Amino acid sequence: MQAFALHDSVDSSIHWTPEQQQFLQQHDTIVVGGEMDWPPLDYVENGVYKGVARDYLEEIARLTGLDLKIVTGHSWPELMAMLSRGELDMLPMMYWSEQRAKAFLLSRPYLSVRHYVFSRNGNNQLESLRDLHGKTIAIPKGYAPIEILQTEHPEINLQEVNSELDAIDRVMTGHADAVLINTAGFAYYSQKHNILGLEPAFPVQFAISDLHMAVRKELPLLREVVQRALDSIDNEQAVGIMRRWTGSEIMARTLLTRDAEITQAEREFLESKASLTACLNPKLMPLEALQQGVPKGITSDYLAILSRNLQVPINVHPVSSWPAAETALLSGQCDLATLAPNHSKESRAIRLSPPYLTEKLALITRRSERFFARLSELPPETIGLENGYIDRKTLGKELPFLEFQELENTDQGLQKIRNGEIFGLLTYLPVASYVLQKNNAGSLKISGSLSRSANEFSIATRSSDVALTSAIEKVLAAIPQSKKHDIHNKWIAVTIHRETDYSIVLQIAIALLIILSIVQWRYSELRRHRETIEAKNTELQQINRQLAEQTDAAWKMAYQDQLTGLANRAKLMLELDKAIKLADRNKEQIAVLFLDLDRFKYVNDTLGHHIGDQLLCEVASRIQELLRTTDTLCRMGGDEFIVLLQSFSEYYVPQRVAQRIITRLTEPYLIDTLEIAVGASIGIALYPDDTLDGNTLLKYADSAMYSAKEDDGSSIRYYHTDLSQRSARRMTIENALRNSDINSSFVLVFQPIVDLRAARVIKAEALIRWHHPELGTIPPDEFIGIAEEIGLIPEIGDWVFRQSCRAYQFFAQQGCAIESVAVNVSGRQFLKGNIAERFTSILRQEHLSARHIEIEITEGYMLEQTSEVNLRQLREAGFTVCVDDFGTGYSSLSYIKRLPLDVIKIDRSFVQNLPHDNEDIAISQAILSLCHSLGYQAVAEGIESQEQLEFLATRRCEYAQGYYFSPAVNAEEFPATCRSVNRKLAHYQFPEEAANEPIIDSRPASAQQSR
Repeated sequence: MQAFALHDSVDSSIHWTPEQQQFLQQHDTIVVGGEMDWPPLDYVENGVYKGVARDYLEEIARLTGLDLKIVTGHSWPELMAMLSRGELDMLPMMYWSEQRAKAFLLSRPYLSVRHYVFSRNGNNQLESLRDLHGKTIAIPKGYAPIEILQTEHPEINLQEVNSELDAIDRVMTGHADAVLINTAGFAYYSQKHNILGLEPAFPVQFAISDLHMAVRKELPLLREVVQRALDSIDNEQAVGIMRRWTGSEIMARTLLTRDAEITQAEREFLESKASLTACLNPKLMPLEALQQGVPKGITSDYLAILSRNLQVPINVHPVSSWPAAETALLSGQCDLATLAPNHSKESRAIRLSPPYLTEKLALITRRSERFFARLSELPPETIGLENGYIDRKTLGKELPFLEFQELENTDQGLQKIRNGEIFGLLTYLPVASYVLQKNNAGSLKISGSLSRSANEFSIATRSSDVALTSAIEKVLAAIPQSKKHDIHNKWIAVTIHRETDYSIVLQIAIALLIILSIVQWRYSELRRHRETIEAKNTELQQINRQLAEQTDAAWKMAYQDQLTGLANRAKLMLELDKAIKLADRNKEQIAVLFLDLDRFKYVNDTLGHHIGDQLLCEVASRIQELLRTTDTLCRMGGDEFIVLLQSFSEYYVPQRVAQRIITRLTEPYLIDTLEIAVGASIGIALYPDDTLDGNTLLKYADSAMYSAKEDDGSSIRYYHTDLSQRSARRMTIENALRNSDINSSFVLVFQPIVDLRAARVIKAEALIRWHHPELGTIPPDEFIGIAEEIGLIPEIGDWVFRQSCRAYQFFAQQGCAIESVAVNVSGRQFLKGNIAERFTSILRQEHLSARHIEIEITEGYMLEQTSEVNLRQLREAGFTVCVDDFGTGYSSLSYIKRLPLDVIKIDRSFVQNLPHDNEDIAISQAILSLCHSLGYQAVAEGIESQEQLEFLATRRCEYAQGYYFSPAVNAEEFPATCRSVNRKLAHYQFPEEAANEPIIDSRPASAQQSR
């Protein structure tokens, strides 16, 4: 990782708002992520950060006075993740997408990258992406076009590699058919590495070609400052930067882009709109169309540009004709209408943008008709028109000898020509060419390419939507003519038939001769090919079966969990999106139940993953039995499951389903003759009550699940707003734990343990403390559980053990003669391996005996299947074993009797109300009696008063600790604290033992009888 500090001077020519000035004063350093391998735009070479992005950042630093620290050494996916986590403040180059626009704050585009497909010399068969179906494209990992290619061209095999140079090398060595790369990058590599043998095949126009600067969501003022600085870089400066890194002024100018200047009023209007709706004709390909609900054609690219520049998603509303589009626009069903013909200017309620598309008219007729250069050459016949898209009124005045008939769509017009109902169909040239090629209309042809004035298209808006109209016009005006040309060429492919007007007799004669020749040839070939055809049919059937099997396997791979057969996350997101739309339509609710198994990790770690996998399958089966066919069950991974409940109206329904699931899952499982018990914690989030976004709904349910887990599992929690704060707090602590150095982040404190028989300090309990420089003091109850979940507790536990050994030696050197130091050990530490061997090894390194360290375990660990073996190993190694917080968990006499224990600690909750609470008197006395009868020693925690001390002393409690003696202190203070406590106890007269005294019930007689 490297960091580069840029300029710190400031340009006073920019007028900063007070808020922006305050931001610049408070944030003098901004952390920027630089790419390693995207020359000449953003890259590192020989340890030096270079490229177009570097020059733009230097200029921004000069204009703003910010100190931009450039961090390198990470891949593009890693940089994206670091920006999401707040480890970076901005990235200098990012393609736009709707998902990224939600996650980050993007500047307006300042560069536009052109992409080309390059192939080996001689491979001149590639003219479009369709020619690459079944072939392999090499492409760098994380490259933005990957998602588009996977969605729109799944038939192309994508070979993801580490860098653009690796992608080029794959093509050069024959391991891939082509490489997709931006032209600037290819020029750089060609010149630097003298690459020969590759040539451009065809350009690829992506809607994501523009580059933006990206700022993390929490810094909106930084985005404003960066945008002002970018706006201050004039065109000649920008050309100079690009020329320096591309070596060509022509290429430099093609990479520059300009964006529409959206005013504050226009921006406020757009921000008030969650989305915009565009009226679109689904059957005017290639001008505009809908295919499987996705916009296609020229208009789709313009809508993508509008959405990106306006930063508002644009949905589409299908209409059958231009009059239908006008009606939908005026009624409010749409906010804008595309492909608006220029004769719509007659409507005062609608405003048209400047034209964004110009197309010639074309005439489709039967193939036998001659070519017509002008409409005036047509015979007096009936001509069909696209409904509303061609100005029938004007044509009627100019050509009174023709009868015009408006049709619903182009397909209807083609059928009427075949049936002889009309002479021809007048439509736009690209539409005519497309429908003829699509329908393989051998009997029809384009018989005229006609230039007329009524061939310009605009985007229509309501005249009352002034802000929207103005913003759209600015965006259209900012689109370079070269980009418009690229968009047009991307979708247009026209074939026009210009045929000589032969006589009908000659045409018939030639046709008859051809037909007779074909019949004779086909007759002679028929027998020879019959067997071949049958063999091909058999082969085709086999191929179809294999394709069906492969399609089914691909579907399962994409949407099915491979272990349980349930839906996976990808399938869940599709179902969630459909469920939200259905709930909106029916005014119903949906619920997400986020389920996590309790104690599953112990099953995996102690019994093996093969048992864990069988358990997960059984869990999936039990949950599925309880759901309706309309509900969805998904496995997110590990032991996490999602239940999507649809179509319910009562608030209590999700909780009732969740309770049934928990009840069913807590029933014992019999797997490979082993009886296993697990529970489940479930968090519930509701749509639309909690959120209107599907991803956020999952996040909220996850937060609620963690809240349920904090209640010792087998609990249900609905989401509420406090959980987001708790979840954010938990994530902050988790990140801090991962990034903390154990040796410098944690400290140990020690609390004296008093021997009530000898009246002096005899032991100490080691307690861990964490003082974070930013988060402050974090209590163990808050971070220990997180450390256990993320797997850090074994490392922390070993550190605590070693430091406790060193503390004991320090106490001895200071003349503090105690017998041992008690160390708390988490159940997760036992999973790492033979803990007795690990601790013994540390003792040898620290030159200490096992009798000087006491091991404290939780009461819950006694239930583990391996607890008896592990505790016996510790006892055999010479350690004293103590059960901490006894009585608060799963106390069992059978475990207490069987396990190798030495000491039992009475939890402070049974001590704090002594000697006034009769129930606590009874419980504490029962625990002491149990200890003495089984030969264990007892320690009472939480002693805070002389009365508590006297009560426990008279009941023969051996040890005590608590604030009455001393709070926990650091190692340096402990020897002095021990001496102070010993002096206090030397003058204290302990009461005579009265362990056999009866418990005195001070309650009224009526209360005693009721008991």
